Amino acid sequence: MIHEPSVRPSESLRDVKYEIRGRLARRAHELERLGYEIISLNIGNPGAFGFRTPETMRLAIIENLAAGEGSAIRKVFSRRREAWVMQQQARGVPHVTAGRSSSATA
Repeated sequence: MIHEPSVRPSESLRDVKYEIRGRLARRAHELERLGYEIISLNIGNPGAFGFRTPETMRLAIIENLAAGEGSAIRKVFSRRREAWVMQQQARGVPHVTAGRSSSATA
């Protein structure tokens, strides 16, 4: 049995919580009911709140876009084919596969 070492958060992140449900979310809803304006930054589009991706990260994305582009497209089409196969199998269509032959198009 291979034992993977556990990942421990840095000391500075020890008290950071990510919670979209639970005590923090319930408290936020409670405050909203009391009339407070709560801005939820834990999910959604941070750009809507004026936050921008750091310039160094934007440049790294631009520089590496071509390297990841083909791989991402293949993954999307692969998932799409798998979903289509599952849908057809659920409908009772026999002999359906996710292969790329002419008999299985997605």
